Amino acid sequence: MTSNEPSSVEPSTGAAPDLAGLVSMMHLEFDGERLYETIADRIAHAEAADLVRRNGREEAVHGERLMKAIALKTGEPYEPARRGTGTDIELPATISAKFLRRVAQGEHEGGASYQAWADNEPNEEIARLLRQNGREEVMHARRVELAVELIEAATAE
Repeated sequence: MTSNEPSSVEPSTGAAPDLAGLVSMMHLEFDGERLYETIADRIAHAEAADLVRRNGREEAVHGERLMKAIALKTGEPYEPARRGTGTDIELPATISAKFLRRVAQGEHEGGASYQAWADNEPNEEIARLLRQNGREEVMHARRVELAVELIEAATAE
């Protein structure tokens, strides 16, 4: 999860997301693809930018998993009218290591939230999908942290 936009589920509660929460999270995950692509475009270090782009592609997969969770919750196939909120996200012209550290922290928090939601989700298949997204959010954080290391090593030379 890569946005500070409010959803119908507060991460700190750990309560399983309701339908509105799943829809909100799905849109935020789809926004994550565009967000990471924009961040990557503003990173001067090519290898670090590639790591960030990988996260973006996987954010879209998280959105697709949430579409499956919505279908499981409603008992009907689900296809949103649009993928994402359509909201533009303002980012700095160049991406610093400090900025990326905040992104990594957000990914760690997103991973923890997904795990808490899964722990409280009565539908085992939805819980499995949430856990998978959570594990991958932590992988995203680690990739961003690696990108920071690459950028810092390059600037130290």
